[in-house]
Amino acid sequence: MRFVLALLILVKGTRRLVATVTAFTIAHSLTLAGATLGFVHVPGPPVEAAIALSIAFVAAEITHSRQGKAGLTERFPWVVAFTFGLLHGFGFAGALSEVGLPQTAIPVALLFFNVGVELGQLAVLAVIVPVLNATFRYVVAERMGTIILSAIVAHTAWHWMTERGAQLLQFPFPEVDAPTVLTMVRWAMGLVAVAALIWIAGVLRRSRDEKTQPDNRNDLRRRIRGPVIDEPGA
Repeated sequence: MRFVLALLILVKGTRRLVATVTAFTIAHSLTLAGATLGFVHVPGPPVEAAIALSIAFVAAEITHSRQGKAGLTERFPWVVAFTFGLLHGFGFAGALSEVGLPQTAIPVALLFFNVGVELGQLAVLAVIVPVLNATFRYVVAERMGTIILSAIVAHTAWHWMTERGAQLLQFPFPEVDAPTVLTMVRWAMGLVAVAALIWIAGVLRRSRDEKTQPDNRNDLRRRIRGPVIDEPGA
């Protein structure tokens, strides 16, 4: 949820924010299903350290945004959300393994878990967005409030990262053999393919928006000028 709250600070517009959160949910659903069904196994300490690092990364993006520098998250929020969502899915899988799932209905349990996470995130956003808007309007200026929120996110991420980093140093990493390397290469190729598809979709969307903008401007000019009436005898 810290990651989603950090996205809330960066991503402007309700529609864009919902799309970003949905991309995050889809991504963590993929890795959660893969880890829970036994297709891939990633140790907990490296995953938790990477998750903390992802939150620190978004907090740094907030700082750059406040300096007038649009970072990667602000320009391509759903790409960043999807990429880090893959990491968070492994974290969810570790938490679910401790709770336990019914062995006879794992797919159904995963489906309801993912739907519940998505609905929960949207419900939290539905509450927090109006509260933040009211706070920035009546209590504190938006710039100052954003700085305070980003500082809280960064402080939490830093402590979490140092704590998980200490655990990571004590983690006994397994020896890298040929099957492990092959699995890592397959996952890397899959991530590159997904990133390429997301990038192509973003390019096509921007191209479509650029084509529709001149038409919208022409329609606006016609409405302002009004209909053209031919003069008699012309």
